[in-house]
Amino acid sequence: MNVRFWEWQNGGRVKLKLSPGETVNHFSSENHDEGYSSTLQSWTYDEEEETVIYTRDEDGRDCDGRLSNSQTYTCPIDRLEHAQACDGHWIPEWDRVSSRQRDWSAGAMGY
Repeated sequence: MNVRFWEWQNGGRVKLKLSPGETVNHFSSENHDEGYSSTLQSWTYDEEEETVIYTRDEDGRDCDGRLSNSQTYTCPIDRLEHAQACDGHWIPEWDRVSSRQRDWSAGAMGY
């Protein structure tokens, strides 16, 4: 059974469809005055666990140095249309599983 749900991408709502075992990736990056920023988002449908796994990895550099962070969320397939967004779309209710951050400059200074 495929699952479908709404996500916010590129300034608007898009409907994602995942087949069992399928992963969909979205990568974006931009340069700015002080460096760059990039984001990789992935959605995976785990049919056995009846869950969609969402990961978001961000990396960037500005005048303070490089900063990376990563989050992982899950949503049971019966909650993929659980919360109503302000634009009226029914969206997933994601539960955060893990989160981490690395400040590369602070690490280089021994913090």
